[in-house]
Amino acid sequence: MHNYDARWVQHKSRSRVSQASQESIQNQVAARLAALSAKDFAKADQIRNDLLTQGVQLSDYKDEAGQRQTRWEIKR
Repeated sequence: MHNYDARWVQHKSRSRVSQASQESIQNQVAARLAALSAKDFAKADQIRNDLLTQGVQLSDYKDEAGQRQTRWEIKR
């Protein structure tokens, strides 16, 4: 998936989610990325699973600088 397409999907998903929910999801994604950086894979998996039960699908990728990033979207 190209970055343009991912941003569009993320934008469409976010337009269906309240600002407070978006912030909560972003905070959980940031906590998951921190857990991955710390090699706490159990915690990272738990956060991913918690979000999935809320209908939020995560997709990991590396940016142009090679840094791990995560996109999210609301599952249909």
